[in-house]
Amino acid sequence: EILEKDTSEMDEGELSSQYPDQWAILLDKGFIGIEKVMRAIIPKKKPIHGELSDEEEERNIAIGQDRVIVENFYGRMKCLWGILKKEYRWDHQSFDNMIGVVICLTNFHISFAPLRDNDADHYQLWLNKMIRQAKEQEAKKKEQKKIYKEKIKQRISN
Repeated sequence: EILEKDTSEMDEGELSSQYPDQWAILLDKGFIGIEKVMRAIIPKKKPIHGELSDEEEERNIAIGQDRVIVENFYGRMKCLWGILKKEYRWDHQSFDNMIGVVICLTNFHISFAPLRDNDADHYQLWLNKMIRQAKEQEAKKKEQKKIYKEKIKQRISN
C-alpha cells in the first residue's frame, strides 16, 4: 500500500503495465525475484560464463545512476544517527516513529550539506554563512578576553 499511486499519476516506466497502480522501487542485485510480487527495478546479473548485452549494460548503468543518490542518502543517514548502526531491539511502532524522525532530520541536514555536486551553490551559501558566524563568534570571544584581561590589570593595580 505504500507504493500505491493515484490513477492520474500514470507513467511509462519499467513494469508499469504489470503494476499500473504502484510506484517503482530501485533495488540492487540482492533483491532478484522480488519483481514477481511488486514493481521493482533491479539491475540484470551477468550470466555465469557469459556477458550482458550492450542494452542490458546500459540499463544497469542507468539504474545505478538513479540509485546512487538513494545510497548516498542512506549513507548520510547512517553516519548521522548511531541508532541505525546497531541491531534494533524495540517494538515495530517505535521503529516506524524513529525512522520517520531520522529521515526528517536527515532531509533537514541535507538542506545544509547537500549530497550532490549540483547542489553546491546552496551548500556554498550555507558554508559561507557558517564561516561568517564562526568568525563573528571568534571576534566576540577575543573582545571578551581583552575586557577580562583589562579588569584583571585594574584589580592588580588597585
